[in-house]
Amino acid sequence: MQKFKPYKKGSEYSFTSGIFPTIELLTRQPGAALQVYLAPNSDHSQGVRKIRELCAQRGIPLEVNDKAINRLAPSSHSFALGVFKKYATPLATDAPHVVLVNPDDAGNMGTILRTMLGFGHRDLAVIRPAVDALDPKTVRASMGSVFSQRIEYFDSIDDYIARFSHHLYPFLLEGSSPLRQVSFAKPYSLVFGNEGAGLPAVYQQMGTPVRIEQDDAVDSLNLAVATSVALYHAYISNK
Repeated sequence: MQKFKPYKKGSEYSFTSGIFPTIELLTRQPGAALQVYLAPNSDHSQGVRKIRELCAQRGIPLEVNDKAINRLAPSSHSFALGVFKKYATPLATDAPHVVLVNPDDAGNMGTILRTMLGFGHRDLAVIRPAVDALDPKTVRASMGSVFSQRIEYFDSIDDYIARFSHHLYPFLLEGSSPLRQVSFAKPYSLVFGNEGAGLPAVYQQMGTPVRIEQDDAVDSLNLAVATSVALYHAYISNK
């Protein structure tokens, strides 16, 4: 049996940590699953019983091995850990997209992926350099939502624009259109900058720049919060 090493960004495989993300892996992307480890004496959990059932149905190797869990995810204290090979999922051409430009926080990306799924968005474009969407930290923060999403990386925003004819809605502090007055024209792309710098000024010249109105007690919203506000607006506007 293959002995897997702790995660590195360049690895060909990654991990789920926890019962629910592992169930999502086995349900949504079973073809990517390589191995599942369970903690001893964990069969009292209904979720662990579900994992055993899914592994048996799909022929995925399963082993009770607390040492492997502790070696691969030493701080997780998880009952379950899934190993999966990384995979690519091209974006849908006719669906709305979220575009993250140079995101560098795995927790934020995971939260965004989960919020996207909650508000009916399944396509995420990521402009490099960027955090790995299949990083175990991203997977855990997404609670396994990443396995229901299409995610594609691009070397530049120009490469993305060359592939898709979506109308861009860049979110900037100085965006000319208040979000409450904007109706997103399909197919659209909601574009956000990274956690520190936001979007460069050049994005003022792209599509329809949008701003989220807020109190001046803070200088800006967290990336995941700003994305959530925009996604909710898109969701209720299309109801």
